[in-house]
Amino acid sequence: MRWILRPLGLPEEGGGGLSGFMKELKILFLYVFCGMSPLWGQDGPRLFWTDKDASTVESWDLDGGNRETIANGQADPRGIVVDREFDLLFWVTRGDGSIRTSNLNGSGQAVFLNGLNSPADLAMDRVGRVLYWVEEDAGRIRRKTVDGDETPTDVISGLNDPYYLAVDGGFIYWSEFDNTVIRRCTLDGLNQEVVVSGLFQVRDVEVADGVIYWCDRDSSDVRSRAVDGMESGEVLFSGGGMERPHGLVLDPEEGQLYWTDTRAKRVSSGAMDGSGGETIIVSRVLDGDWVNGPWAIDFWRAPVDVFQEWREENFTSEELADAGLEMSVWGNSADPDGDGRENLMEYAQGTDPKVSGGMLIETAASEGKFQVKVRMRKNDGALQYAVESSPDLSAAVWQTDELMEVLPREVDEDDPSFEYVTVEVPFTDVNGARLFARLRVER
Repeated sequence: MRWILRPLGLPEEGGGGLSGFMKELKILFLYVFCGMSPLWGQDGPRLFWTDKDASTVESWDLDGGNRETIANGQADPRGIVVDREFDLLFWVTRGDGSIRTSNLNGSGQAVFLNGLNSPADLAMDRVGRVLYWVEEDAGRIRRKTVDGDETPTDVISGLNDPYYLAVDGGFIYWSEFDNTVIRRCTLDGLNQEVVVSGLFQVRDVEVADGVIYWCDRDSSDVRSRAVDGMESGEVLFSGGGMERPHGLVLDPEEGQLYWTDTRAKRVSSGAMDGSGGETIIVSRVLDGDWVNGPWAIDFWRAPVDVFQEWREENFTSEELADAGLEMSVWGNSADPDGDGRENLMEYAQGTDPKVSGGMLIETAASEGKFQVKVRMRKNDGALQYAVESSPDLSAAVWQTDELMEVLPREVDEDDPSFEYVTVEVPFTDVNGARLFARLRVER
């Protein structure tokens, strides 16, 4: 582990109207690199689904092999989400009004939230790591960040038995338990509208690349249509013993979709364009008691190595192949543009490691405090950030308890894999000693 402190220059006297404290403020960058070990030992992709009749959470390879029960004795398990960046599972247990979580191998099981009113399906905004869920009897959709300590908030209420839902492109889509339409609203709960109508009894809904896909329980088929289309959808899969398709998940990278069938008691796959027919992965007929009442489904694949992609975009293959250039060009602690910001910080803030400047930090002073606004990468779960303060630059321990986020996080409109976070630090500590601040980035 290597620690590097780099003080930044301060404004000249009279520049910007900063207070005396702000003139003496030094913002420091601390780079830390350390290895991260995965929680999940599998290499290939895996399917995860809830079996409401068996009271279990199950996992299988995409071909039905390597089966494993992740959790037993669940109280009517329903919606499920795989947090692919952090190798975590979240699922609803409707019987006790909870959302539960575990590692992908079933270890570390815990209650994430309880006290919910007939929760059904679950979805995640993967960029922001925000969970959304429906509470059917309460007629509402709610949300909460995965790693925040805030209480759940209502997104929209007064709904008619919301059942399944999906989050995509700044919208929440949902079906209702006994209705013939698919609705949507914006993430703030506004602009509610009907997207698809004239159906039978819609179950799960998924959206990708401007196309909406859904399962229709009573017409026993899986359909799709352009989100802004007008028709009731193209039938992708039907017949062949399909009875009550329910849960649905898309894999756009491979052009595949997967769905559950609660009455036929099976899990199937097919191409997203409907070609090639249905492939039954597991079923009660083929696999016995392993399959009882599959309800919701999601999948896991090893996440893209965003860090390695960034390296390959910013350094040539010849540079990366030359171990002798690690310390001066492409390594984490290298600073090839000589601007005092090492490659790890350039990566974390999305700046060019070969072009000097571009530091994405802003400061402002107000009423005995200063605010620090930082651009942070959101799409790398191995990155951790902290803005810390100390009255002593030589202190062994820097504090974060003096800091408080004072504004809502802002997603970068030009690149939603980044966000802006604003924290506030007092000029002095409780003893009147001036405070220094630094940004710590760890991977």
